[in-house]
Amino acid sequence: MLKNEIRKDKLFQDLISVLEPIGIDIVAVNSVDLHGSVNVSLIIRKKTETETVNDCAEVYNIVYPRLSVRYESRNLNLEVSTPGIQRVFKDYYEFELFVGKRCRIYDDGRNGTFSGIIESSDNDIVVLSDWKNEDTGESGERLEISFADVHKAKLDYKWEDVR
Repeated sequence: MLKNEIRKDKLFQDLISVLEPIGIDIVAVNSVDLHGSVNVSLIIRKKTETETVNDCAEVYNIVYPRLSVRYESRNLNLEVSTPGIQRVFKDYYEFELFVGKRCRIYDDGRNGTFSGIIESSDNDIVVLSDWKNEDTGESGERLEISFADVHKAKLDYKWEDVR
């Protein structure tokens, strides 16, 4: 099941204030404190274009000094990566980030898997356009799925969508 927690995370709030002005969104952030070391994993997405290794390096160079101050004397390991083309969603927030991208959703309410392009998302629903039910073959122009019915969701990359 998806969560609705990333926006409440203190580390997310701290880093998004630095990265948003340069056109970078945080898809996920995770921090693990182990035996005096802190491992931070940061997944980023550019707002306007595809992410590159240089973008990850730029974010690393911006974020690492900030985290070094935050975690003071502990050994810090920072990993910055991109979401990939078939990312499994962990938070409802990700639907907002990936508007315009194709995704697959298993809908508990309809007992089926739906593929479509994310048209919009708000606090309660995600709207898919150009959707198809992968179980029955049924398709349509617009489908609303309640977050309460989303069992699992992930990006669904298709060559046909590349323009």
